[in-house]
Amino acid sequence: MNFKVTTLCSAVVLALNTSPVFAQSEPTKTDETLVIHAQSFDDYKVDSASGAMRTDTTMLETPQSVNVIPEIVLDEQLATTLGEALQNDASVNAGSQKWNREVFYLRGFELSSTNGYLRNGHSLFTHYMLPIETLDRIEVIKGPSSLLYGNSAPGGMINMVSKKPTATPQVNVGTDIDHLGSTRYHIDASGALNESGTLRGRTVLVKQDAVESRQYANGEQRERDRFLGYGVIEADLSDWGLLSVNYEKTNDNAPLDTGSWLDMQGNRIGDRDMIRDASWSFINNDVENWGLILMCSSTHNGVLTSATTHSI
Repeated sequence: MNFKVTTLCSAVVLALNTSPVFAQSEPTKTDETLVIHAQSFDDYKVDSASGAMRTDTTMLETPQSVNVIPEIVLDEQLATTLGEALQNDASVNAGSQKWNREVFYLRGFELSSTNGYLRNGHSLFTHYMLPIETLDRIEVIKGPSSLLYGNSAPGGMINMVSKKPTATPQVNVGTDIDHLGSTRYHIDASGALNESGTLRGRTVLVKQDAVESRQYANGEQRERDRFLGYGVIEADLSDWGLLSVNYEKTNDNAPLDTGSWLDMQGNRIGDRDMIRDASWSFINNDVENWGLILMCSSTHNGVLTSATTHSI
């Protein structure tokens, strides 16, 4: 009996001693190595609307409904008008464009051309097709805004924030062409004007020839010829302030299109692509905007104050 137990223990010890040898004789083979790199993308999301609300408070802490449309959305959308850009906000409806000017309704209320639009937080006269190639973002302020801007529509306001110069050189050149033969050429250049970067400049140039599907009675298509020039120079005034000077010129020439005719029942008369106006009638918008912004930093309490002049 003792002999059998001894033999069994010896067999177990032999098996334990030999098992590691078999494991080491067959190492694990790696056929390939997979490396995964991941990064987040949140450029569509904007966390503040300082241009419209005049404060650095985050959108989450702002006691008002504000929607911000950044430049990356405008570029990827290939938007050329403010109406195309505001399609990203369901609370804004585009109205007529017949007089070569866009009219918008925010939460059902028409935005006035005198107090419904802002440029960098200041009132903007809007009796023309507003260019968007000069904008860094568009802020839609919804609801009553009279506490910030005085008399305004109950639906809200639209604030357009201009592009600013950058110390890092950058050049953006693009061309847009559609199936109707429309063309748009644009260039956006920015950079420092001195070695220290305290003087910076930016310019935007756009040349557009837009062809529409609607035609006049003589068979001519409606074409819109537009030129836009924008320049801004920004200078750091030592450590106490900043001075910014900007100039913008828009020349927009388009034939008249007052829309389709309707009968007494409100039904369209004829083809929807037929323009009833004369092909030789047109509207030529020649607009110049200039602005001067002086921002002074207070050494006592760190409050930033600004004074702005704007003319059309």
